[in-house]
Amino acid sequence: MQRIDLIQYKNAILPVVVPAECAIACLYWYLTLKDVYNIYPDGVRYLPLWLDLQMHGVPFISAMIEMFFHSESLRICRVTEFVKVLSFGIFYIAWSSICAHMNGEWPYPVFQKIACPWERLRMMVTSTLIGLAMHVVISEYYIWLKSTKVAKKSKDPSVTSSEPCQS
Repeated sequence: MQRIDLIQYKNAILPVVVPAECAIACLYWYLTLKDVYNIYPDGVRYLPLWLDLQMHGVPFISAMIEMFFHSESLRICRVTEFVKVLSFGIFYIAWSSICAHMNGEWPYPVFQKIACPWERLRMMVTSTLIGLAMHVVISEYYIWLKSTKVAKKSKDPSVTSSEPCQS
């Protein structure tokens, strides 16, 4: 694979990865800090803190750094990227439901505790909506930041980015 292909691939998945990682980090730490039994079925945190941070914190921070500091060619299409994030959320809900149906275990104990399937679905949809909200906030900030840089480079504040997908 050529370098340009890797950059195009990275630019295609980065607008989905960043809000997904943000939602994962926020939800994981919220559920863990609220009640350790939500994540660990026996209530014992068997992962050391450094490994827990590496799995549920560092990926989000790394993706943010990549997006904001190392992705000059990244173009965000608001509708397209929104649909990608929504599709990812729907896929994750469907996949975890299929896996739980096949093996009788949900990926997280918090889902196992919920007896009503509609409550479980509501929690999954809420998680997806959190990811979509994170996407909107992060994407809009990225677009605003990018247009500000373009305006500063042109020394004319009325000039904004001419990129087709960002307006």
